[in-house]
Amino acid sequence: MTSGGDAPGMNGAVRACVRMAIAKGCEAFCVYEGYAGLVQGGDLIKKMGWEDVRGFLSEGGTLIGTARCMEFMQRPGRLTAAKVSCRWQTSRARTAHNSCRTWSSTASTPSSSAEVTAA
Repeated sequence: MTSGGDAPGMNGAVRACVRMAIAKGCEAFCVYEGYAGLVQGGDLIKKMGWEDVRGFLSEGGTLIGTARCMEFMQRPGRLTAAKVSCRWQTSRARTAHNSCRTWSSTASTPSSSAEVTAA
């Protein structure tokens, strides 16, 4: 996932992350359109293969897209992103389910000491 504005080297960084994950035996996923993709989920989260990032180094811009997201600037939007991420992750692996328990309890409470905040 990339966020904010385009920056030199982002496509190379995405390519390197995807290929390193695959080389280490992991699955690699991209969240398209930055935080907006994280909030919306669905088709904006895509499993990536080795060939999916072929040609990334020679392209300008950010090929997976980047977008500022007004929803993410508010707590409800961050909680939606956390819920999307947890639902998506739990469908991918049992270990992701364990890591999402904290998010689920945070998302189910209107306000708590475990606030989801902007970095």
